[in-house]
Amino acid sequence: MTKAVFIVGNKRSGSTHFMHLLNLHPNIFVSNESDIIWILYRFHQNLEIIPYKWDTPVGMNRTLEKYTHLLSKDKTPLENFITLQTTIMKDGVKGQPPMQKDNLLWIGDQKPFQQIDPDLLPFIKANFPDAKYLHLIRHPFPVVRSSKVFKAGVLWQGMTEDDILQRWTMHEQWVDGEKSKHEVPLLDVKYEDIVEHTQPAMAKVF
Repeated sequence: MTKAVFIVGNKRSGSTHFMHLLNLHPNIFVSNESDIIWILYRFHQNLEIIPYKWDTPVGMNRTLEKYTHLLSKDKTPLENFITLQTTIMKDGVKGQPPMQKDNLLWIGDQKPFQQIDPDLLPFIKANFPDAKYLHLIRHPFPVVRSSKVFKAGVLWQGMTEDDILQRWTMHEQWVDGEKSKHEVPLLDVKYEDIVEHTQPAMAKVF
């Protein structure tokens, strides 16, 4: 049975690179910011699907534009999750070529803020009980620098370096808070390790 895998932590921490490495495995697919958890969280609670407050709506809008017709109240959140994510995998999106993986065991989305948000986690835990969580962590100073120079980074426009560091701290505190509960399987993965020691780091993840 296909299960969920969630990348959690902070943006500008190498999550896109991590996503591509995960997708080299024949039994894993992780999409590039489909915002699927946020969409399902709002959809299954009969709430208007509005942008997530800590992120831009680009991924959400892209998914809703192409795949809203696949959402069904007759399906569980997990069933909707698998339906949409599998379709995205086969279609390809945002630099990801179409993929065909016949024995898909793990499926997820690259959306580190949303998938560790304390407001969303009760919904995630209730509907994805067998999920695993990959905490990708990068030293905050490079994260701040990357956020400041990222040309498409509208999320950080108008923010000072201190503002970005506070945001990094907030999201890492979300992770630490979840770790302290010992309720979900959560693996720390250092960005520096997947860059400098790729094979052993990814072998540990796989």
